[in-house]
Amino acid sequence: MTTSRCARRLLQALLVLWAWAAVQPAHANHFILPCGNDCSVQWVPAPAMHEGRVFHTATLLQDGTVLVTGGENGSPLLGTERYDPAAGIWRTTAFMSTARASHTATLLADGRVLVAGGRSDSAYLSSAELYDPASDAWTAAPSMAVKRLSHTATRLADSRVLMAGGSVNDRRAEVYDPVTATWSFAGELAQTRGNHTATLLADGRVLVVGGEMASGRSSAEVYDPATNAWTSTGPIPTGMYLSFATATLLTDGTVLVAGGGSVTDWVLDTTFVYDPATNTWMEGGKLDSVRLGHTATALPDGDLVFAGGFDYDDVQFSSEVYAPGESRSLAMFALVDRRAFHTATMLADGSVLLTGGRDLDHILQSTELLVRTVRARFAPTGPLSCADSVQGLYHWGSSPPTPSCRSGVP
Repeated sequence: MTTSRCARRLLQALLVLWAWAAVQPAHANHFILPCGNDCSVQWVPAPAMHEGRVFHTATLLQDGTVLVTGGENGSPLLGTERYDPAAGIWRTTAFMSTARASHTATLLADGRVLVAGGRSDSAYLSSAELYDPASDAWTAAPSMAVKRLSHTATRLADSRVLMAGGSVNDRRAEVYDPVTATWSFAGELAQTRGNHTATLLADGRVLVVGGEMASGRSSAEVYDPATNAWTSTGPIPTGMYLSFATATLLTDGTVLVAGGGSVTDWVLDTTFVYDPATNTWMEGGKLDSVRLGHTATALPDGDLVFAGGFDYDDVQFSSEVYAPGESRSLAMFALVDRRAFHTATMLADGSVLLTGGRDLDHILQSTELLVRTVRARFAPTGPLSCADSVQGLYHWGSSPPTPSCRSGVP
């Protein structure tokens, strides 16, 4: 064996050791490494919460920890807890003043969290409260004008919070101002909605789509903070309800609405794209699986990961990576646990944390993380034998190219 070939093989062995060493802390600490396309993607178990929860909230705080509030496990919960990604542990935090499920939790500009509405054991709630992470304490906030369940809360560009929907017979929206600690009227929706979506657009307006309580075919409307008024969008190209769907702002400023349907009648694998510039909808690509009560998370590279949810008969065990630019799914990979009506939170390191939810029979305490870890990759500088292992660049879901044998090389 020539000296140059020995040196090359020694270099390859060192690269393998480097890649293996890089992967180990990534699995231990659940970090996503800056490995571009040279990645292995998988869900890994994370520490369980102190309580099983469904219809709860998960909010990424300014210090990188995640606050989980309320939800239900037989009845609505008072308890809250925080996940520390650096330490990999959950810590119990102060109880809310009111047990609540199907409420909202919104991070304010000053780092506090506004929790509002939901349901107690016997009633819809109009009450609201504020959590201060610095003091681990809850204080009362003024109540909303409307009792709301399965509504949406959207932090506007001016740091106020828009509450929309969640009432069977009241179409009023309202806005909370954290500076003055007051609520104000924010116009009326065209129809009542619950379990709908709300997405902050790049221009500061808010798109609201679908909803279980909406009458007739699914519809969408846009709130403009400048005029404090709602206007309808063009028609969505479906006659079905879009309840428990997801809506995600894409890098080009459009919004992708995916899955959902009716809890009792159907589940969808369709996607629809809203263009704010033209106020119109178009059909997008199909998901690889029907999903309702799933989550959608925008990844740093612009792709989306859809996780869990119900299909027609069961709770999904799968997730998929969807490329909006190609209108198709690129990869399918399994969750650690089947789950629906869970939460998904993008952490500061780029990993995605799923918490709680339910399978068909149980409310879940478990959590899991989507991580990407680096693959070994060699950059050959000379002829290689067919026995040499070479992995090229490849995208999620595709197969690595096989090494090519060069003429005259054994």
